[in-house]
Amino acid sequence: MKEDYGNLLKEFERLTPNERMKYMVKQQEEFLNGIDSGKLIEKIRKFRTLNIKDMKIEEIANAISEVLTWNSVFYYLL
Repeated sequence: MKEDYGNLLKEFERLTPNERMKYMVKQQEEFLNGIDSGKLIEKIRKFRTLNIKDMKIEEIANAISEVLTWNSVFYYLL
């Protein structure tokens, strides 16, 4: 099902700043809850074992992208 981003944006604009913050926190929590921790750990382990000295810049960029994305969405954890 495609989301109608125009309508979603209009609804978001109607929210107060406090409601916007709550909405964004909720979206972030839902996204992070959808991440499989086991798969994430495997991605990080795989990345840590790479021999970066012998890799081309493009290969390193792809490896970093693979670790920092989930379902084609960029994320980072503090």
